[in-house]
Amino acid sequence: LVYDLSKKSMNTFKWYDFNERITEKFNAIPEKDVVIQIRDLFVDSVDCHLVADVPVGSCLSGGIDSSAIVVAMRRLADKVRIKTFSLVFPGLKIDESSYIDEIVKVTKVESHKVIPTTKDLMEDLNDLIWTQEEPFRSLSIYGQYKVMEMANKIGMKVLLDGQGADEIFAGYHSYYKNYLFESLFKLRLKEAKMTADAINYNVDDMIIFPVAAILARLQFADGIIKRFWLNKAKYLSDIHISGGVDLLSEKGFDLNRALNSNLTKYMLPQLLRYEDKNSMRWSIESRVPFLDYRLVELDSSLPSNYKIRRGVTKYIFRKAIEGMVPDRIVERRDKIGFATPDDEWMASPSFMRFIRDIITSAQFKSRSYWKQEEVVKVFEDHVSGRKDHSEELWRIINVELWLRIFIDGAY
Repeated sequence: LVYDLSKKSMNTFKWYDFNERITEKFNAIPEKDVVIQIRDLFVDSVDCHLVADVPVGSCLSGGIDSSAIVVAMRRLADKVRIKTFSLVFPGLKIDESSYIDEIVKVTKVESHKVIPTTKDLMEDLNDLIWTQEEPFRSLSIYGQYKVMEMANKIGMKVLLDGQGADEIFAGYHSYYKNYLFESLFKLRLKEAKMTADAINYNVDDMIIFPVAAILARLQFADGIIKRFWLNKAKYLSDIHISGGVDLLSEKGFDLNRALNSNLTKYMLPQLLRYEDKNSMRWSIESRVPFLDYRLVELDSSLPSNYKIRRGVTKYIFRKAIEGMVPDRIVERRDKIGFATPDDEWMASPSFMRFIRDIITSAQFKSRSYWKQEEVVKVFEDHVSGRKDHSEELWRIINVELWLRIFIDGAY
């Protein structure tokens, strides 16, 4: 916004328009040249993000993104002491210690690891909710909170992080659905077959997703989806459910459209907000090299088969870091990220008592957002082992605690 003092008038204009920066000029460029451009831009972005008058460390999960950042840091600062910070859960399926250790060995960085417990979670819960200021859908946010806390205790002020790579290079397995049906509609049948193989022909991805996306384009879809949620989540009050059809309709059956939608409107802004809240809580400046505008514009201009190909996500970035990052990590097909053992934490006796006390309280019963007796049924179903409701219970408890802290003023 520009205000002209002499004329007493103002003019508003858009400084940057992401969609106007995306072009199709890369369609004709040989793949090997694109690979070189991606690698060069990525390394240059990491270099730019290392500029600081304090030491710069990095989060390290052991995944492709953070591993590539740490390797690039070591290449750019060969003699510098680099510290990395990781979330680990020894003995659990989600533990990535072996991948972390491999990068630490290759780069000779100083590794710091944190292993949050149920006791830690319960002690930190109010501060975590206070820090985030809005309800959040899973406890992976807590994992990031603990990593930032550890970095603060070590004395770090700046950390690099791999946020954004999944949104520009199609790292989430959910993107397979968009690419599968894009391939089908464009008669790339061989590619569609390999994508279907990658998701093991999951019925939700093969049937429910396309049906829901088509319904989302119809005028009566909002009502249908609302009825679906009412049937699935009987503990929610009718008046507080909305269908969310715009999201499904906007992403549709096109991978690049889904990526750009998540990049600019939905997933990434939310993830960046989580990270900013967690890092600032612990006086850490979090920097995200993958979101250098040059790298984002380049990748967003590439055809979708540069992102998913032959059933492999992040295809072009994997090619770009070949020979730079250990093959075992480049070839990873799983996707873990900042995963936390939510079900294990919430299954502990202390947390179960904590949940029971909340959902049977007068305060909880007074809320208009859910049907308290139905919530109790979900809880009993969970405790008995008939069905795992840890995700739903966490969301209910999270909202209730948020209401107590920010609306009732109990914190």
